[in-house]
Amino acid sequence: MDSLEQLNLAAPIVSTYTEIEETILCHIAEQLAANPDTLINATSEWRIKMLAQMGRVNEDTARIIASKVGKIPAEVQQVVQSSIDKVISEHGLEMNGKIEESVAAALKNYDLQAVKDKYNQVNTVMQYKAKQAYVSGINSVADKLLRKEQEALKNSQEYIDILNKNAMATVMGEKSRTEAIRETIAEMSKKGIPAFVDKTGREWSPEAYIDMDIRNTAKNAALAAEFASLDELGQDIILVSSHSGSRPLCAPYQGKLYSRSGKSGTITDAKGKTYTYTPLSDTSFGEAAGLFGINCGHRMRGVSDGTFINREKEFDGEETSEEYKKVQQQRALEREVRKKKTEANMLEAAGEKDAARDLRRLAADEDRKLRAYCEKEGLYYRRDRAEVYGYKNKVDISENGGIIKIKEVSEVKDALVNKVGFSNVEESFDLIDNELKIANTNQIMKLEEKFGCIHKSKGTICSVSDSESPSTIAYVNSRVIHPSMQNLSLCPQYFNSYSDLILTQRKAVKNNWSMPVKLTDEELSIATVTHEYGHILQNILIENEMKIRGWKLDEPGAFIDITKKKPESRLKWYFNIRSKVLDDCFVEIVDIAKKENPDFILVNNISRYGCKDKAEFFAEVFMNSQLGEPNELGKAMNIWLKRKGLC
Repeated sequence: MDSLEQLNLAAPIVSTYTEIEETILCHIAEQLAANPDTLINATSEWRIKMLAQMGRVNEDTARIIASKVGKIPAEVQQVVQSSIDKVISEHGLEMNGKIEESVAAALKNYDLQAVKDKYNQVNTVMQYKAKQAYVSGINSVADKLLRKEQEALKNSQEYIDILNKNAMATVMGEKSRTEAIRETIAEMSKKGIPAFVDKTGREWSPEAYIDMDIRNTAKNAALAAEFASLDELGQDIILVSSHSGSRPLCAPYQGKLYSRSGKSGTITDAKGKTYTYTPLSDTSFGEAAGLFGINCGHRMRGVSDGTFINREKEFDGEETSEEYKKVQQQRALEREVRKKKTEANMLEAAGEKDAARDLRRLAADEDRKLRAYCEKEGLYYRRDRAEVYGYKNKVDISENGGIIKIKEVSEVKDALVNKVGFSNVEESFDLIDNELKIANTNQIMKLEEKFGCIHKSKGTICSVSDSESPSTIAYVNSRVIHPSMQNLSLCPQYFNSYSDLILTQRKAVKNNWSMPVKLTDEELSIATVTHEYGHILQNILIENEMKIRGWKLDEPGAFIDITKKKPESRLKWYFNIRSKVLDDCFVEIVDIAKKENPDFILVNNISRYGCKDKAEFFAEVFMNSQLGEPNELGKAMNIWLKRKGLC
């Protein structure tokens, strides 16, 4: 199980506790902004009044936590089960008594009561630290008010000659109070609400601690299943995967072979090349930051003499160290974005809308710096790692707090390249109707900010007809061996006329050829491009699965079987993974719909085009989920997207 899979499994639980933290912080900010008639010379009275509200803050904190953690134990168990199922299926095995017994023995510490006890402790720490944060916030505001009062009196002698202290306080009180609260909110947003205090006294944020714990749980579950599977297959020797940016305690061991039972010797691959293997116990295996430890992205593969091929690339220590530093810098930039977004939400809760809007602009600037850094260093921009619960208006902020949409055709190309992430807008794009250019660019911007798939891809946008299917309205063209190399085309015979496209799309919806959307010109004009974005997203998922199975960005064709004559046989490895991802998406989304409504009927909720194949099913349901009022499948898709950590 690699780090991306662990991250996705942990996402729902991490999101819950991040949501709790931000809700508490915003609630405290709202309380601190109460009693706006407070004067500077009444600071002590204000402090007493605010402290008197401690009981209410405690009750509200407990309510916030209780309202969100009910499903946590079951979700942790789901993480464990998903980890086990994933590994067993990868080995082509079925769960049997022997494997169940081995896994159960390894996971005996992950019973339901242990999970409840652990998260009860987290909840208790957060409630106590929320109380502490509230008291500190009150004292911070009060102290700042007193200092500002003293400075004002010291530097305003001519006012003292005219006004008494009370009048002075009335003139300057509100400004000082606002500044004090803003400064305090900035301090609180940086500190947050700790969820765990370790033996050294270090305070862990909810995101850091929960993410670490869940990913460790997933890793341990996967390791238990991995070892049980290898036992079942009779494989003692394992090959460790490799990647750049490996941690110092993992780097020396990647791409090499080890014996689980502690043996040493040699083994031959399918090409007759001989490799040496040594005991797994000689590595850093078993250490928290070691091989297969917490947050480790390495995988193991069981091998047998004379039958395996080692495709793992060797990385020298200097290259690995540099890559590791790049990733660490990326994490630091992500934290900076999140801090500003959290502070903006707190200011909003405190009624400081202008200050919140200014902070959101700064957050957008920091986010652009993060994206630029990722692009420069060849790193994936992870939108979910730069998000906070409930954060609004994530890119460009208008005066009314909404995302700025482009309004002129002259803005289209710049937006599609610099904001959306296409490498180029081809000349053929000029064939598209101007009104459709603007509407579809704005929709792509909206989807990209939410999902970030085009930034993870490399491709262009154009307007070229599909020579094999003239009736095609739009399409995504991707490479089988490199799915994120994908181009989007909005076909000119439909997109060169606003009215014709609307008419075509309206007929498709009414005839159930296309999934339901609102029958307004606005929605009908962007329905197709939303459908195509669904294909772009699923291609990213396919490539992610390929990476899990050993595919490398610098060797995309490594799994082409050149011994075969037919193209489909040569590319069988790639086609099999694509089919697996399509099947998994279909089954998981439909299962959610059935759980949400036991009377759910698939044929009543999917369009005729969505019945064509599972790729079109995904794109059609995605379109429905992002427009108008989603039906049961659209709602299931939104739940699925959130569970996968994709939005």
